[in-house]
Amino acid sequence: MRLTTGQLLQDRYRIVSLLGQGGMGAVYKAWDTRLEVPVALKEMLPQPGLDPQMLAELRHQFQQEAQILARLNHPHLVRVTDFFQESGNAYLVMDFVEGEGMAERIDREGALPEAQVLEWADQLLDALAYCHANGVLHRDIKPQNVIIRADGRAVLVDFGLVKLWDPHDPRTRTAMRGMGTPEYAPPEQYDMGTGHTDLRTDVYSVGATLYHALSGKSPPTATQRIAKPGMFQPLRTLNPRVSPNTEAVVLRATELAVEDRFATAQEMAAALRGETLAPEGGATIVIPGKKPPEIAEEGRRKRGPVWAWAMGGLVALALIVGGVIGVQRLRDGLAPTPTAEETVIVVVPDTATPSVTPTPTPSPTQTATATATATSTSTPTRTPTPTRTRRPTSTPTGTTEGGTPGPTATPRATPTPGTPRPTRTPQPTSPPASGALITFEQWGNWRRGDQPYGEMTQTSEQVRSGSYAAKLRYDFPITDDDYVVFIRSLSLAGQPNTVGAWVYGDGSDHYLNAWIQDAQNEVWSVHLGKVGGAGWQQLAGNLDPNRSWPSGHISGPENGVIDYPVRFYALVLDRTSGSRSGHIYIDDVSVWQGELSATATPVASGPTATTPPPTSPPPSGQVGRIFYTIDAGQTYYLASTDPSWSQGQVIGVAAYEQSTCAGGATAKTLVGQTFNLFYGYRCNVESPQSCPSPDGVYKVVLWREGGSYSLSVRRTEDDALMQSTYSGSLNEDVPILWAPDSSYFYFAIKNTLHRASPSSAGYQPVLPYADEPYLSPDGSMLLYRQPVGAVGAYDIWVANADGSNPRNVTGAPETYKLCARWGR
Repeated sequence: MRLTTGQLLQDRYRIVSLLGQGGMGAVYKAWDTRLEVPVALKEMLPQPGLDPQMLAELRHQFQQEAQILARLNHPHLVRVTDFFQESGNAYLVMDFVEGEGMAERIDREGALPEAQVLEWADQLLDALAYCHANGVLHRDIKPQNVIIRADGRAVLVDFGLVKLWDPHDPRTRTAMRGMGTPEYAPPEQYDMGTGHTDLRTDVYSVGATLYHALSGKSPPTATQRIAKPGMFQPLRTLNPRVSPNTEAVVLRATELAVEDRFATAQEMAAALRGETLAPEGGATIVIPGKKPPEIAEEGRRKRGPVWAWAMGGLVALALIVGGVIGVQRLRDGLAPTPTAEETVIVVVPDTATPSVTPTPTPSPTQTATATATATSTSTPTRTPTPTRTRRPTSTPTGTTEGGTPGPTATPRATPTPGTPRPTRTPQPTSPPASGALITFEQWGNWRRGDQPYGEMTQTSEQVRSGSYAAKLRYDFPITDDDYVVFIRSLSLAGQPNTVGAWVYGDGSDHYLNAWIQDAQNEVWSVHLGKVGGAGWQQLAGNLDPNRSWPSGHISGPENGVIDYPVRFYALVLDRTSGSRSGHIYIDDVSVWQGELSATATPVASGPTATTPPPTSPPPSGQVGRIFYTIDAGQTYYLASTDPSWSQGQVIGVAAYEQSTCAGGATAKTLVGQTFNLFYGYRCNVESPQSCPSPDGVYKVVLWREGGSYSLSVRRTEDDALMQSTYSGSLNEDVPILWAPDSSYFYFAIKNTLHRASPSSAGYQPVLPYADEPYLSPDGSMLLYRQPVGAVGAYDIWVANADGSNPRNVTGAPETYKLCARWGR
């Protein structure tokens, strides 16, 4: 029976609307009344005529598959969050994905630009590789099951309605198999006799999906192709703008014979990038003379209108024909094919360059220097890649791990016990004015190196700024190669020499390093610091040829200098003597030009392993340095907290007119307790505006034309222009804030608070979200609000003046906290 609008399931999920329906189920948009978020609810109706035992087995299998799917966590996969049965039907609960279906984009625009389609293909194939590694086949990939989010990311959806099969009874396996959607399903998916599908089944469906996106025309079905081979037109016949390489990849992916397709999703992704992955774990780069796509932000076309969509729209044709679509676990001989490790994309110039045989990922602690041997070739030019060696236990030979003859390696000396190693994290002196290089809001093209001892995924579990960070899970064996590398190649302008990253640690003390590749293809390690305990902490280090391990030369021609321009190359987690498994979070990777003090203290934004967070409430009756108002419906309370506390303390009942929200110089309870408030040196954002510094030497001048502000600093005495700080939109709800000593001021762009100095050019982001910010009387700390829980609820936070060490200081049962102010 069709669910109705407003119907409540499990006392939690309220039906909002029907999104799609087929012969054996439906997809609904629903509202999770517990978490107050929209979800997608996928219903499986039992096939008529099933005997009770078969039905019980089907439901059991469905629940098992739901548990498997719930463990999947990938930025380009829809997330399964719940499973339940009600009134004889089974349901999956999944994230509601906001965006536009790829099918709708094709219907509206026809053939889509190749660069954009290849970007999506890389994301989808990465998601499939992750699924396959976890024993899951999708088996119904098609444009209708790909959602393009507002930020341009592709998300693969429509997992869930599973088939029932018994490995000891092929008939059961055949009877319950989902057939997929004909235009995108390979012939083995229709084989009712043996019915063997594997990783290459999904490869075919991706190829057919790309064919449709690049040509604007859905491909013929496998049965049509077998009956009339001429129906399948080459891709460039339909769209001559498609490159020969892309056409060749799509044609190979959609071969009717299973053995003629790519063996894995990784292999297909590498081919689309112009690479060839060698078998048995080696990696050989073969890149035509062109720059490959590198980051998702580049070359993105203007988006069409965005509308709410979930789970691929209409339930697939397989539901109508009586099959059941979705996920199949790989089991009983259907284990994933071994995959090759990925390596970095190197930009290849159009001219011929010497080539060398690549070797494994560079060791972050000990390396070998290779001599490149120039060779001539009539095939597409190869670029010399960095020599990548594991930490050797004996003298390296001139043979790579895969047995291919390689350049002779000279071992570097192993650091001796007396070698000084950094024990404290340097402090960044000048964060980048333009913000972080990598924010993880768009995942980009991250790939893991040769050491398979971890994975890095996009997450919203712990985030310092924006909506996403990176979660790095590690699982090191007992080996000398106890490190893991995650590669993303990004060009860097200018001559940056400092790298920083915000880390939420696990107390492992493992080394976090960044690798930088210079113009001579030499790879350098920048040691950022040791991973501390819980709480966000900024680690940073200098790119310096004179620094010793764990900084310094990693691979490539060692000439003792940094040859600019340089590229960001990789993030590396290197185990010390800490835990062998665990996870950390990374956010806002930045590069800039500046020097770090080797003895500076860490820039922490939260409690570390040596400074645990305050967990106990303040003593009863104690008053802190911060005051705020609690809205309890018909009653207001005056409350207090302190930067050293983890929750607030109610002082007493207050009238709203005498609370911290009244705008007066004091706040007072009904029994007469009075507290002085400090508002700081601030000016509204308006035009024209002249906001003087506390010492009267400078003034911030604002002028608006249309919707754009110009913000400059002038000397008050003679109105001389000191600097033109910023031009663009400003958040008019956040005032200009001056530090009490006039050394810097703050302004907000969208929700991000920035800081600038009147004596130096540029500005830098300080806090990603700062509602009602106030500086403390001594200028050392910022007070602000952040939303939590239900709509309208906030907690009060403090941070250092530079944005470091943010912490919640009102984690208490009261909900609506208003108008936080510093006491004087």
